[in-house]
Amino acid sequence: MRSSKAIVLIEVICASALALVTIVAIESTLRSKPVLQWLDLHRPPYIPRSGLVDIRVHVEKQMLHLEALAREPERRVSFVGSSSVVNGIDEYDVKVALKAAPKLQPRNLGLTGMLSSELSPLRSLLVSDGTVAVVYLYNGFSFSDVRNPDAIDARGSAIDDLNHEPIAWWQIRRAARFGERLLSERLWIRRYRNLIISYVERILASDIEPLRSPFDYSVDRPPPPMSERTRVPRPPVSSENWVRRAYIESSERDTTLGYSALSSFCDDLKRNNVRLIISAAPEALFGRTNPYAVGIDFDAIDARIEKISKQCGAYYIGRDKVFEDDDANFVDEVHLSAKGREKYSKAIGAKVDEVLGR
Repeated sequence: MRSSKAIVLIEVICASALALVTIVAIESTLRSKPVLQWLDLHRPPYIPRSGLVDIRVHVEKQMLHLEALAREPERRVSFVGSSSVVNGIDEYDVKVALKAAPKLQPRNLGLTGMLSSELSPLRSLLVSDGTVAVVYLYNGFSFSDVRNPDAIDARGSAIDDLNHEPIAWWQIRRAARFGERLLSERLWIRRYRNLIISYVERILASDIEPLRSPFDYSVDRPPPPMSERTRVPRPPVSSENWVRRAYIESSERDTTLGYSALSSFCDDLKRNNVRLIISAAPEALFGRTNPYAVGIDFDAIDARIEKISKQCGAYYIGRDKVFEDDDANFVDEVHLSAKGREKYSKAIGAKVDEVLGR
């Protein structure tokens, strides 16, 4: 009997050891530079609201892109923010505008639905060793206590969340979720599980090719119809919607997790001699009346950010309201058209160049 139990124990130990070795081998392979570069080159395209790519896959592929760029040995200026940055910054057009610092490489590090509370947890990816400056382009929803539910697994920090909101001894489900998130953050095969499945499916279907465009929207997509560009306020969605709630908290509250996070990030960059430039990402004026942003005081948000910038030594660039009033610059409320992207990239590039040349 004892012999049988010993054999079972040995089999369990051997199976566990084999599983551990397999996981380590897969992790090492995925994290190797050649494999990471291939995965980054072949990341799946995303067409908003098409249903063709799961939003979780989209979030994970953006994080993988940041992982790949973080390993590049280059002096850079990083453009950080939400999908307004993903679709609003053309690295080539910014590069042309950087005349005072021509050797700097502009990098678009936008992440869909990114909030300022994510700046510090993602610091190692946003601020590589060669980063000279970070340009943070915020939205009207960036500074709340809200979390983006679609991005918690791929971009969140379980430790930071625990420090912000400790787990009570009786909250068993939260404790289990905390353990699950810790595992997800440590293991790539867990953190990027939806993206990895996407690669496997595309390979099996012989439907894998290099990503043709880093932008979510077709270059020939026109502005929305006039019926969607009304300046007439529409009824707001429920504040239970995380985007609506994020807009409200950013607008109405002077102190939030988001505002505090920006201040801390700014102080951290200052200690490490990395310049921080802050400006509002363009949001169409016709979008101020949509159900998510209606009634939001963008001037109040801008005033708070300008004050934070002065306090921590960041450079603040004011909102371009003339640009935001031109409907042709947008394909929807917060995303630029190809024409708008070219104009904005050159304009913000010139302003950043002026700051870096001081």
